[in-house]
Amino acid sequence: PVKLKPEDIMIFDPEETGVRTFILRFQQISHIYGEESVLMVLPRCLRGEALEWHIGLEPETIQDMNEGLYFWETELLKQFGKSRQQAMQEALYLRYRFSNRHTLSISSYFTRKIALLREAGINDQIQLVHHLFDGLEAQLQVTCPIDEFADDFPTLNEFRRKVKNQEASSFKLWSLQRQAAYNLQILRS
Repeated sequence: PVKLKPEDIMIFDPEETGVRTFILRFQQISHIYGEESVLMVLPRCLRGEALEWHIGLEPETIQDMNEGLYFWETELLKQFGKSRQQAMQEALYLRYRFSNRHTLSISSYFTRKIALLREAGINDQIQLVHHLFDGLEAQLQVTCPIDEFADDFPTLNEFRRKVKNQEASSFKLWSLQRQAAYNLQILRS
């Protein structure tokens, strides 16, 4: 078997990554490198609550998990899986705002929202783009409009690139508008 590193698969911390995203990733890697190679590294992919959970498992459960990815998938879903409704609620609640961009970067917004939407069962490109768009700061919605009936409706990757390219200039404009509104308020008082 090929010797993989945890980073070759993905680091799984339930605070950062959806369990279904992690499962999909290790399944993809197992198709390339084989199940045995993936099984050897999976325990080292765990962080945070997932690592604590794994350390506390009963020896029989760990033995089962060492025998196949199916057992990993089953145990991970039992422990960290969200209902589709819960994942959808979290996805709808997650928004990207310039006012808190220091705690949630645009890249993190995309990663988390896509993972939640996929956990909610949404995999259609158009729906993913729509949900990402709906959670964006209004200034970014204006600079990156979408039209699902257009022939050039962006793919998920194209939309992410477009928004990332516009984010800095949109933030600057947003900051200038806030400063102007503040200055106007000062002048009026």
